[in-house]
Amino acid sequence: MDDRISRIRAKLAQAAESPALLEAFGAKAHAYRLKPTLSEAEVAAFEAEHEVALPAEYRLFLLEAGDGGAGPSYGLVPLREAVDWDDDPVGFLAAPSYLADGVAYQDEEYGELPEPRQGSLAIVHHGCAYYTQLVVTGPGRGQLVSINADWCDPPYVSEDPDFLTWYERWLDELLAGYSVTDFGLKLPGDETALLAILAGDPDPDRRQRAAHPMPSAASAAAGTARRR
Repeated sequence: MDDRISRIRAKLAQAAESPALLEAFGAKAHAYRLKPTLSEAEVAAFEAEHEVALPAEYRLFLLEAGDGGAGPSYGLVPLREAVDWDDDPVGFLAAPSYLADGVAYQDEEYGELPEPRQGSLAIVHHGCAYYTQLVVTGPGRGQLVSINADWCDPPYVSEDPDFLTWYERWLDELLAGYSVTDFGLKLPGDETALLAILAGDPDPDRRQRAAHPMPSAASAAAGTARRR
């Protein structure tokens, strides 16, 4: 088993043992437990049906960790449900996604953008019309994107490089005492890295996002105590 999957399993077990963490937004829906894994044949059948190759890190998670369950907000959506959109045409998942890292999509241009769900899986529902999508085609393949399905906000491409990094960061922030309610909109990085962005990054949007996830000293200390 990949070391990252082993770490994730251990951190999920730690979270499941904490009654306090069940009070996090959406946690009671999954109780920090994953659903059974998929077989290689099941994953390959999905890829053949939709004419895509799933990003390697997400594929590994499905095979060695679980197919849905524990995750941000209401948890990870099982693979077969991640494309269950009433209005998705045939080939929608295989069509190239235009979403990519390093692009800041603005409100004023949002109405002119193509369908942001194209070429991506809806892997987390955060409530209302907010979702985290995993891009499976195009230049941003393998990255996570926060969208609003009612088109109220522009897409936000996470700076995490892949699914396993993103997922483990959610667990690390949870166990460290961060608020994970708006996890999909936050920047990665420890407190030192986030303070550096706040102090010197020229991008006002990155400075705002860097401030958002920072824990209080008390919550950080509590998270450290829980890990001991």
